[in-house]
Amino acid sequence: MDADFDNENEMNIAAATSSEMRNIMKSVAATLVALTPSDQEPFLVASIYVPPGPNYRNLGADLDGIFNIFKSAFLVGDYNAKHTSWGCNYSDTRGNYLLRYITNNNLDLIAPPPQLDMERTPLPL
Repeated sequence: MDADFDNENEMNIAAATSSEMRNIMKSVAATLVALTPSDQEPFLVASIYVPPGPNYRNLGADLDGIFNIFKSAFLVGDYNAKHTSWGCNYSDTRGNYLLRYITNNNLDLIAPPPQLDMERTPLPL
């Protein structure tokens, strides 16, 4: 699929970014889209999947690589991380690690509100 670029600079950014991202994302599966609004820095929209397992500690290096390239990024996905900060009933080791990463790097966390406990909370009719 060919991409349309307004100028050669946009094409060079896209090519460099594609190459860099392939070398950075080692422990996750991701679909990445770099957007460059007119007269602004490019930003990244990414859907990330982190497989379950003990290799989550590489996640920090992958995220660092993204933020070294993009000043702005919107990262969504399945991190296989549980934490009460994003509505889970409990926190696991990976969730604690991810929350520390978010906190230490001054990132914003956007998460859905906690789910209703359907056994104790009747839905309004």
